[in-house]
Amino acid sequence: MTRLPAVLLPSLLFLLPPPLAAQDPGAGQDEPQLDVAAPPGRMGASRSGFLGTFDSSFNPAIGVAFDLVGEFSGAPGRADRYNQIRARSVELNLASRIDPLGWAYAFLTAADTGAETAVEVEEAAIWLDRLPADLSLRAGRFLADFGRWNTIHSHDKPFVNEDGVRREFFGGPLFLTGVEVHQWFGLGDLPVRWSLGLGADATGDDHDAAGGAHAHDGAAPFGRRGLDNWIATGRFTGQHDVGGNGYFQWGLSGSYAPGMLRFEDPDGTPGSGDESRLELRQAVTALDLTLRTVDASARTADTVGVELWRRQGQFDTPAGAPASGPADGLWGFYEHDFSPFWAAGVQASWWQHADAGSSGWFGGASGAAQRAVFLTWNLSEFNRLRLQLAHENPGPGREDFLVVALQWTAILGSHSHAIEW
Repeated sequence: MTRLPAVLLPSLLFLLPPPLAAQDPGAGQDEPQLDVAAPPGRMGASRSGFLGTFDSSFNPAIGVAFDLVGEFSGAPGRADRYNQIRARSVELNLASRIDPLGWAYAFLTAADTGAETAVEVEEAAIWLDRLPADLSLRAGRFLADFGRWNTIHSHDKPFVNEDGVRREFFGGPLFLTGVEVHQWFGLGDLPVRWSLGLGADATGDDHDAAGGAHAHDGAAPFGRRGLDNWIATGRFTGQHDVGGNGYFQWGLSGSYAPGMLRFEDPDGTPGSGDESRLELRQAVTALDLTLRTVDASARTADTVGVELWRRQGQFDTPAGAPASGPADGLWGFYEHDFSPFWAAGVQASWWQHADAGSSGWFGGASGAAQRAVFLTWNLSEFNRLRLQLAHENPGPGREDFLVVALQWTAILGSHSHAIEW
């Protein structure tokens, strides 16, 4: 049964922006851009002022992204997450070329999940992007090149929350500490890119206090490691032109960890010496498809993205002996830009829990789902409001619920990502 506080809906009407016809950029306002090369949701996509990746006004280029989220729901037992307004993340990014061969960047983030607040080095890497044969290499801590959307930070996605598939299989966007090599080349007129990554540490990091029952099976940041505790990732992608202002992109991604570490602590006291160690094998594959078209004369755009995931691996059981089995996930979204200022769309995810143990694709009854509709108002290229209504179905035996979310994102200075496609 879905529940939503009755007093909440009338209050939300006052948060809606004025109608599209009433919106006037006004003198001096920075007008948002419809940049076909930029991912949907990306702010600060022009290349004027401080907006380039490397701003000559500062060394290094500096930017700050504020992501404020209010989520309201009648969901029982979730006071740590809902019915409050929180600074979900305040992100400081720095980037600078260090020599003719490459550059370095870092993202320092203060994140409030509702359950806790933490300051962390979210990304910090050196990227050698001018190596021979169109090769590039990065090393450090970074968002893994897995699927179309893993390298995009949460506040830059077209919707408020991470998809449920990523949360269930990785615990959120997948971060690696290690190295990753890339190569760009052409097959005729088709631009193609591949990457291979190797990480000594892999963690899923979601800025919302949510995730699947086995969402944190990433390699733990403590304990003795051998070569079998590393993780390997790979991706192959191509991008086709569609019309005069559009593209169709496809990609195949995979990750394999022969012995990802998981530590069980019986008394809940880290470092007590009572931890039991499990090494769990995990392989995840994904197919991603993205279509984006832009009508430059009407200043409208349409974007469709779909990803199909499969996890093959082990999971821990109450008996303590790891069991094996596959789990599937499917998620996607559609967004229509009515103008550079206004956009609306839908997003949906369906996934099996990691311990589904099904034998075929989408078999078994252990599944969960989320569905959402969202409305986005870009006040400028650096200031955005988003209203979202989501229906959450946690799975069999658990009550579904509605969530109303309001997101306010603002950008100061330089804003860029290491991988754009």
